[in-house]
Amino acid sequence: MFFELLRSKQKSVMSFLLIGFATVLIASFGLDTYNYGANQSPVAIHIDDHEITFQQYYQHHEELTRMYRNQFGENFETFKQMINLEQQTTDSLINDYLVDRIVSQLGLGVSQRQIESRIQTHPFFAGGFTFAKWQEFQQLSGMSEAAIEQASRQELVRQQLLNTFAGLAFLSPQELEASYSREKQKHKFRFLQVRQNEFESKVDRSDAKVAEYYDRNKEKYERPAEVSFSYVRFSPDQFAPNVEVNEEDLVATYNDHREEFIERKTLKLESLSFLLEKKDDAEKKADAALAAVLDKKAETAESQQSVIDPNDALKEKAKAAVERLRGGESFEKVAADFVKDPAARAERKEFGTLEIEALPETIRSQADALNAGETSEVVDAGDKLSILYAPEVKEARQKTLEEIRTDIERIFRSEQAPIYLSASADDAFRRFQGDSGDLKTFAEKSGLQYTESPSFVNLTTVDPTVPMQVVERALKLQPGDREQINVDNESFILQITEVKAPSIPELAAAKEKVLADYVAEETQRLAREHADAILKAAKESENPVDSTLIAGRTFGIASQETSYVTHAEAKAPFLTTPEEIDAAFALTLDAPLAPKVTKAGDSYYVVQLSGIEPADMAQFKAERAKIAAEEAELAGSRILQAVVETSRARAEIRVDPQVSARPGNAV
Repeated sequence: MFFELLRSKQKSVMSFLLIGFATVLIASFGLDTYNYGANQSPVAIHIDDHEITFQQYYQHHEELTRMYRNQFGENFETFKQMINLEQQTTDSLINDYLVDRIVSQLGLGVSQRQIESRIQTHPFFAGGFTFAKWQEFQQLSGMSEAAIEQASRQELVRQQLLNTFAGLAFLSPQELEASYSREKQKHKFRFLQVRQNEFESKVDRSDAKVAEYYDRNKEKYERPAEVSFSYVRFSPDQFAPNVEVNEEDLVATYNDHREEFIERKTLKLESLSFLLEKKDDAEKKADAALAAVLDKKAETAESQQSVIDPNDALKEKAKAAVERLRGGESFEKVAADFVKDPAARAERKEFGTLEIEALPETIRSQADALNAGETSEVVDAGDKLSILYAPEVKEARQKTLEEIRTDIERIFRSEQAPIYLSASADDAFRRFQGDSGDLKTFAEKSGLQYTESPSFVNLTTVDPTVPMQVVERALKLQPGDREQINVDNESFILQITEVKAPSIPELAAAKEKVLADYVAEETQRLAREHADAILKAAKESENPVDSTLIAGRTFGIASQETSYVTHAEAKAPFLTTPEEIDAAFALTLDAPLAPKVTKAGDSYYVVQLSGIEPADMAQFKAERAKIAAEEAELAGSRILQAVVETSRARAEIRVDPQVSARPGNAV
């Protein structure tokens, strides 16, 4: 049909253009080089000229940790070492930046209207979007309005990027059918489980064996450099009460912060809306009507009229409603008449009293133009035509200094406190440098708050009350050294008590930890050897179909069996990673036994394919279009992944070694 022809032509042209864009994009990756500076301590990851700080690293590490805790529950600690959170955090941050760079280079973007629509369709607003619920949403999410909009913008443009690459993907009918058959066929597995803890009692714990293990792994027990120190801390809130305030200062501060104390325009708003048919539905009706005319199946004036946009009648009704309002009828009367008319597809809505900025962009400017008691012209809001009515309007107003004097005084004190702090800290440090006593005595004489660090701290056991930059600097000093360190708006005066260089302890000092590690390693080795012996027996079995059953009986282990599952639904104790799932589903009935032992959690598994159920191809034929769209999206994801990997290979990436040495906040 006519519309379909347009869409198909448009898609082929856009695919050609996007292929060109993608080629240019890939070719441009990695052209810029990064010249590293001398002071890199706050930066965790460099990607060309982009920097990711340790604070961003820790925050993302915590987010991933929280996600995995929710996923694994009480088994999180067991799986934590397997999933390597530190590496995942690093990879995720690098890939996220590269995806954003691709988006920027392609020039993808979204409108404010799309962002607002995305937010308003969030499940939280299922009962309707109101200003009160919007404020509650911000509070619950812990994000500002700007942060929520930015997150929504990022999500939308990334979906655009994925759709772009999905549009480049093409699968022939044969490839699509083969892919569906592969994904939807179901596999059943028989397996034998060897638990590590069953071998713990068999470990040889003799002193000689433990000492041998320690000698092989001494570096594992190296103690990092440590430092103990005392300090005096200067914080802005200590000095805010001492800041002198006069009227001239308050007036100047008030003028600098006027925009923060504007009462926004508010209005009580109602609307009469005529719900339009979706564009696709309208196009289908128009296509059908046009086909009827072209096929000469309906040549009456009525069928010719049906080719007209089916929403035109609603537009006329909306205009009629405006004319009645302009004629003096009340909004309540006009709205009631149209809402009662089923053919009008009309609804009446009360937004309540809210700030003008909280309104969707599609109606904001029209609502802002209304005075109390006025109604708007017809507003095209995309999915509907709306007539707005404002029974009450309260204009924006600047608060006076007298109304907010306490707030302005607080702001002035907070702005001036760092100046007082800096002068006080500098003066105290000069006096301390000329003082022959220790910091504790000096602090007592000067009326300063004195604090001692825990016995020893290092980069993996930082005192949470002291910024990491302070510990990093302290580790570079010598016992007795005095130092002033400024971090953000705070200042610290330090005196180093003792510094311990990195060292490897004697076995006796680390015996408990060494013994635990040795037993864990040996338990794992014995369990693996037992599982390998079972697999060897299964491979040598004369009955390959039941080889695991036979091997299990030989070693006194009962076999277990999964239900029939697809690749996407696969759930079993030994199927915990994509690699393990892919390997299991690669087994065939001709070669059903997994060639090697699988480790998952605290167990080893011998796995065998025991059955396959073919895919339902009748369902494939019924849902071919939907399946094609899903496959295109998957193919688009693979294209995007390939582009990101190309970008990563060509970018200059440097990861600070301390990324793996420093703990994330949530671990």
